[in-house]
Amino acid sequence: MPTPKDPFAFTDTMADILRLPDETLAMSYIYLNRYLRFHNTSQTSGPLDSYAESILLRVLGFDLRLPSPMEYLHRYMERAMEDTESAGENYDTWDREGKEEYGVADGIMETRIGRMCRKRAVEACKSYQLANLFPARTVALCVVYMVLEDRGLKIDVEVKEWIEDVGSGKVDIEDFDEVNEIMKKT
Repeated sequence: MPTPKDPFAFTDTMADILRLPDETLAMSYIYLNRYLRFHNTSQTSGPLDSYAESILLRVLGFDLRLPSPMEYLHRYMERAMEDTESAGENYDTWDREGKEEYGVADGIMETRIGRMCRKRAVEACKSYQLANLFPARTVALCVVYMVLEDRGLKIDVEVKEWIEDVGSGKVDIEDFDEVNEIMKKT
């Protein structure tokens, strides 16, 4: 088996071996980036005892519940794509058997666009800047925007208005622009 080159490669490999869902992998990247932020600013080195570990967890803000871009993707995808619901059949009313019989995706996140959003959100969580410096909802909204753009879909309103509408007024436009620039470079 190949040897991982860095902590992210190790995390990727373990997630594949254990067949972890994207949400778990994204959260592990966030924790890893929080640890790296602490490690880069810390004066101590060497192994940690249990007391130091608990201090580390407090300093890093390791509440066991950190927000992740994955939490916001579904909601933002539904809001961004709500105009397309009237374009055809409402598949959400179909039962599971009907969806399986005709090969219909079970929810918006199982569509190609949804899978692309999940993939890009997981990759965004690898970024030290995106994991540590920006709210998860901003990263998620930018992911949706960029995936729609990559797929050749354009929004019918000004970007600021779209951010306000899809983000429910909870995403800062300047942060969105910064996240967009960072994500374009990766």
